[in-house]
Amino acid sequence: GLGADSNAYFCDGVEIAADHNEAASTLTMTPWFGNRSVGAKDWDPKLPDGSESISWSSSSWLTGGDSRSSTGKYSSFTVLDKLVFMLEEHMRNGRLPNLKQISIAGFSAGCQMASRWAFFSSAVGSAGVQVVVSDCGSYLYLNTLRPAPECTVTRNSGPDHKCDSFGQPDGNQSLYNEYKYGLYFTGPTNSYVHPFVINSSLTIAAIDAFPSSHLRFLFGKADVCMCGAAGMENDPDYCFPTGTDCTPNYFQFSLNDVLCCDTYPDTFVDNLADFRLGGMLQGSNRLQRGLNYVHYLQYFYAARGGPSYKASWGLFDGGHDSAASWSSPFFTEWVFGKKVAKPPCPWKGEDSNIIGGGEECEPTSLPMSRASVPNMGTWLPSGDAFMYSVWDA
Repeated sequence: GLGADSNAYFCDGVEIAADHNEAASTLTMTPWFGNRSVGAKDWDPKLPDGSESISWSSSSWLTGGDSRSSTGKYSSFTVLDKLVFMLEEHMRNGRLPNLKQISIAGFSAGCQMASRWAFFSSAVGSAGVQVVVSDCGSYLYLNTLRPAPECTVTRNSGPDHKCDSFGQPDGNQSLYNEYKYGLYFTGPTNSYVHPFVINSSLTIAAIDAFPSSHLRFLFGKADVCMCGAAGMENDPDYCFPTGTDCTPNYFQFSLNDVLCCDTYPDTFVDNLADFRLGGMLQGSNRLQRGLNYVHYLQYFYAARGGPSYKASWGLFDGGHDSAASWSSPFFTEWVFGKKVAKPPCPWKGEDSNIIGGGEECEPTSLPMSRASVPNMGTWLPSGDAFMYSVWDA
C-alpha cells in the first residue's frame, strides 16, 4: 500500500484466519506494490542473476498504473488478473484441488485499487471470486452524475445516511470526472485501461458486467473525518484522538490542542483523506462517500434499465481501521462463510431505502425497479475460503 507495509498486513491476514479457526483451509497472499525493486537472489538464491521484482514509481498502482521494471511493464491490474488465473489453474490441474473461493480484500488505497479493478477485469466475474473493499478514499463513478449537495454535507451525517438524489455538477467534467474519479480520459492512461479508452464498446460491456462482479463494501462508522477541506465540521468524538500528530493540517482544525487526524488508527501521523474536488463531490468523508456510492450504483442501474444491481455492504465499529474492518461480522460471513445472526434491517417509510446494513441488522434485498431502489443484497460464499488481500494503511 501507500506505506509499503504489505508484510504487516500479511501477518494480520494470517492472524485473522487463525482467529476464525480457518488457518488450515485459508491461503493468504499479499502482493507488494512497492516503490523499489528487489533483486531475484534476495528472494531466492536459486533464481538467476540480473532479474528483479517489478515496482512502481508512485501510487499509480492504485488505478492500474504500469510498473517501471527493466524486465517489462505490467499494470497492477494485470498482476491481480495473473494471480487469480494462476490460482484457478492450480485448482484445475489438481495442485489446489480443494480451492472453493478467492476473496480479494482491499483497504483504503487497496480499496481504491480493488474496486476499480473489479470494474475493468473479467476475472472478477468468475464463479468463486469475490472482492471485499473497505473505506475507499474515492470511487469510480460510471457517468457524470454525482450526489446532490444535501448528500455531501460537510459534517458527520451518520451511518444511517442515504442519498437518492443525483445530478451533474457545474463546470467541465475534467474538473471532477477524470479517471480515477470517473470514466473521462484526457491524457495518457495505463496499458490495462487504454483499450477501454479507445474502444467505447469495452466500457459499455464493463458497465453491463459490473453488477455480477461480486463486489462488497465495508464502511467504518467512525471514518468521518476530513482535515484538509475548509468548512468541515469535524466530529469531536472521532477526529481528534489523543496521542496523534497528523499532518498536513492546512486549516489547523484542533480540539484541546490536539490536531485533526483523518486516517486514525491506521496512522497516527498522516492526514490522507482526499480533499480534491473529485473526491469532495462524492462526499465530505469516507463513510459518507461509501454510502453515497452504494446508493448511486443502485440509482444508476435502475435508471439505466439494463442489468439490475443490488449493493452488498455492511458497517463496522471503528474509524479508518483495517483490523476492525477485517474482524467484523460481515467480513467473517463473506470470506469465511460463518453466519453471524443479526436482526432484520428496518424499513423507513413507504418505498424507501433500507436503513443500516451494518452489524446491527441483516441485509435485505428486493427486486430492482425504476420506482424502487433498495440499497443492498447478498452473495454468500460457501465452502473452504481462500483469502487474497490487498491491504493499505
